[in-house]
Amino acid sequence: MINDENTTSISKDCFFFPAAKKKSSSKVGVGKNEMSKARKKLCDEVWGEMETIVNTLHDELQGNLFQQLLTFIQGRNLQATGITSQVKISTAVLITGVNMPDHKSLFTSLSNNISNDVSPYVVSLQSRQSINMKTLMKSFGTQLAASLKNDDERSEFEKRGAMVTMSAIEEWYLKNVVDGEARSSKSSSSKSSPSKRRKVAAASNQSSTKQPIVVIFEDFEAFPRKLLHDFILTSSFHTSKLELVFIFGVSTSWEEISQRLLSHSSMVHLDIVKFQAPAPSRHLSFIFDKILLTDEFPFKLSGKCLQLALDVFLRYDFSISNFIRSLKFCVLEHFRKQPASVICQMTVEKAASLVNSMKLEDLKMFTSLNSVQKYFASMDQSKAKEIKSCRKLLKKELVTLVHAIYGYHDNYFVTMKCLNVMTRHLPNLPMGKQIREIFCACHRKPLGDLAQFREAFLYLRVSSRDQLTKYFQSCINIIDDHVEHVGTSPTQDPHSPENYRTELVRLLTTLSSDDSDLDYYDSDEYEEAEKAVEEMSKVKYTYQLQQRLREKRAAKTTKKRKTKFEKLREEALLRSRDFFEHNLRPPVNMELYEVFYFDSPQTMKERLISSPRLNIETALSDPYYYIKVKELDNCAYISSSFPDVSIAYKLHLESGSLINLYDWLKAFHVIVTSDYSGDDDANDDIDETTQARFVQAVSELQLMGFIKPTKKKIDHMQRLTWS
Repeated sequence: MINDENTTSISKDCFFFPAAKKKSSSKVGVGKNEMSKARKKLCDEVWGEMETIVNTLHDELQGNLFQQLLTFIQGRNLQATGITSQVKISTAVLITGVNMPDHKSLFTSLSNNISNDVSPYVVSLQSRQSINMKTLMKSFGTQLAASLKNDDERSEFEKRGAMVTMSAIEEWYLKNVVDGEARSSKSSSSKSSPSKRRKVAAASNQSSTKQPIVVIFEDFEAFPRKLLHDFILTSSFHTSKLELVFIFGVSTSWEEISQRLLSHSSMVHLDIVKFQAPAPSRHLSFIFDKILLTDEFPFKLSGKCLQLALDVFLRYDFSISNFIRSLKFCVLEHFRKQPASVICQMTVEKAASLVNSMKLEDLKMFTSLNSVQKYFASMDQSKAKEIKSCRKLLKKELVTLVHAIYGYHDNYFVTMKCLNVMTRHLPNLPMGKQIREIFCACHRKPLGDLAQFREAFLYLRVSSRDQLTKYFQSCINIIDDHVEHVGTSPTQDPHSPENYRTELVRLLTTLSSDDSDLDYYDSDEYEEAEKAVEEMSKVKYTYQLQQRLREKRAAKTTKKRKTKFEKLREEALLRSRDFFEHNLRPPVNMELYEVFYFDSPQTMKERLISSPRLNIETALSDPYYYIKVKELDNCAYISSSFPDVSIAYKLHLESGSLINLYDWLKAFHVIVTSDYSGDDDANDDIDETTQARFVQAVSELQLMGFIKPTKKKIDHMQRLTWS
């Protein structure tokens, strides 16, 4: 018996002493955990770099617009209209476009810029909060009170609540804003010299320094016409003392909206200037050029995923924020589901060093990739087996593949830009106008097998001298920018961009020369023509002349005489075609493709493209799809383990257009009280709990639109959906 005070008890019962946990000797789990943490860290790093560039592009595109609006607000028009001494209200009409999900962030950034640089008094109105004049003024006063720093002034506005009027706002403005600025300027000028005070007073008389109240109508189209008329007219009565600036957010056409919502009596009080927000398509092009179609980021989207994200953008909402959210989802999903993505590093050196530090068990996850399996299948089987079993050889082979795919990406995107420069101005745009169209086209197929590529080169074969010079010069500039950014290293590859640039410089020098001989045929062809004339002069008989003429005609049909320029053009295009076809090999054929490319369009469709009715019906008919419970898996009958609403839904599918509520309840009661276990002694009495569960399930089905009450029969429900 163990003598321990911890085991002493009155009952003298048995005690359980758990065995000490043994430390696991296996290091595989630890390695997997470390790999998961490394992937999470790498995912944060990659997305952090992407997000930084996205925010920088966002600020650059909107910076010019915000600067124009701030300049307009600061230099607002203060000319009086005449006898009434009323002042026109400075109004900026901001054409935002139809990308509705981006408008909230746009107006939030605009409000912050105005608050920081021009005036802290910014009021942002929305149509859903401004049903009538009372609710509009309440929202006006609430937001104006929130912008006040003085607690007494804020409490004064809050006490008024919905009783805020423009007269009260004018009184507060004159008391706190105008008089406050006057007192501050007076105190600062009292310490200066008389001459300086006169200059300050003259400058203050010429230009107003009062901070205006900026009112932003975010969704101007949705405001009622009468409400806008009353608010503008009321505001115009106070503009002589109260400085107001309006900003109208318009998604469509201002001409059509102004005729529909603003009467002439309202328009005469507004001094309108239009501003155009940057188009979302322009923003998207920058994202493609800086993030998705560049070698700076190792993560890439496959052609189908990229096309799907682009289709969602173009066909649904034109929203940049939603597109960025989709891109973030793809990054997270790629690093979460693909264990081999741990070497999807920002630089090739980091990826190679990580491969060198791995154990054989970790390296084997790369050999399970389809692209690597095809690579080993293409070599000798004995050699492949030896490489897979030896850690040193496998590391060396994988490092070679890592360097190969990073080098492939370095040449891939600069080559794609060169091809885009040469084909984006061709008739009918066979290769498209954007680089992303070329990327999607040649992602899975070799470039030479594409009909649009062959068509593009047919057009290039009839290009003029000036056009070829322009194309080649653009390609040289692109390669120079690439070399300046990435750097160059000595290479023997004849298909490298550096060697292609050397060939283009040589051809461009010949094309740009002032030599007019390019438009003439070669001297060899002239000598051949002279020889043919001499041979024709030696003909003595008619049949010989006929034979020579037939040979000459056949030679003309089979071989066309070409000028020096045509031969030079054919040589340049042949060299360019070889360069494009070699460097634009399909990425899916590259080893380690799965490491760098997210290629799961079905996952994107399920997560990003919403289909509410289909999802609801799937959840109700197959609850296991969303609720991963073992009892719900592969259940061929309606089980009591199903949620109540799912049981009611499955029972209603077995009914006709009208459903008897009592029969429906009895069937529901039978299912929830017995699980097809063969027990025939189930309770026939329906208790209150079952009734409550049934009523809640039916109410949920009615809320989702599957059924509705009918006046034909009081105790029946009408079915609304049919498969």
